[in-house]
Amino acid sequence: MSKAGGDARFDYNAAVPGFPADEPKGSWLLRQAFGQNLFSYVCSADLSKVKNPNVFETSLGQMSKLQTLTLPSGPLSDELVESVASLPDLWELSLNGSSITPAQMRRLAKSKSIGALRLGGEAAADEVLEQLHHFRHLPNVAILGGATTDRGLQALKQVDSIYFLEIHAMPSVTNAGFHDLIALPNLRTLEITGTQITEACVKDLTKMPQLVLATISPGNLKLQYNNPQMIRLDTLEPIDIPNPQLSRWDCGPPDDVQCVRCVRVEKNLIQIDVWDVP
Repeated sequence: MSKAGGDARFDYNAAVPGFPADEPKGSWLLRQAFGQNLFSYVCSADLSKVKNPNVFETSLGQMSKLQTLTLPSGPLSDELVESVASLPDLWELSLNGSSITPAQMRRLAKSKSIGALRLGGEAAADEVLEQLHHFRHLPNVAILGGATTDRGLQALKQVDSIYFLEIHAMPSVTNAGFHDLIALPNLRTLEITGTQITEACVKDLTKMPQLVLATISPGNLKLQYNNPQMIRLDTLEPIDIPNPQLSRWDCGPPDDVQCVRCVRVEKNLIQIDVWDVP
């Protein structure tokens, strides 16, 4: 794989890139004779710099323990897509501008393991996003730089399993597209930058009862709120407390803490979180 420009990480060095790798599994004597990775398996592959990823049509399907995979820009063969869809443990797939067709995305949706998609460039086209509802369980979606419009966000509202959503560098997305996200019943975390979304989206935030963490950078807001000001999303009343601090809990607030969902609006920033009431 490295000869073709790709990068592979094995189970013993997959934790954090840049940190020293653990010792490969198995007898050192056998590894000395037959190779260091004799008892190891590839769990992560980055093919983003590979000029022709389709050369892995056959070999990729043999990496049965692969958990994360990044594919480069350019067209993907049907055979490669088939190999990716058949990987039993693949959880995260990044399509780095890949020219994937709607039919190929529907084929990927037959995967029994993919739960996270990172889509950029041509892979983030509206007609491709319209196929995401075919995935049986897709809690994590990131749309990173592409031609996505409000039509693409309208398609996302059909993916009711989305828990975490990122949208970055999508200048054609407006408040109309954001409004469609109200339909996502399980959306808990939202990150948005580089769109035309304005402070008018706050009224839609009140209709997202499951959302507890959100950061939206809509650009130059037309309204300048007092910096900082927090507003309760249940009553829309301001919370006037000196130096308010937002409390974050990745798994939700503790049961014994009284919390309210609040939104803080500043210049170039809209932020929603749960806040513990004193």
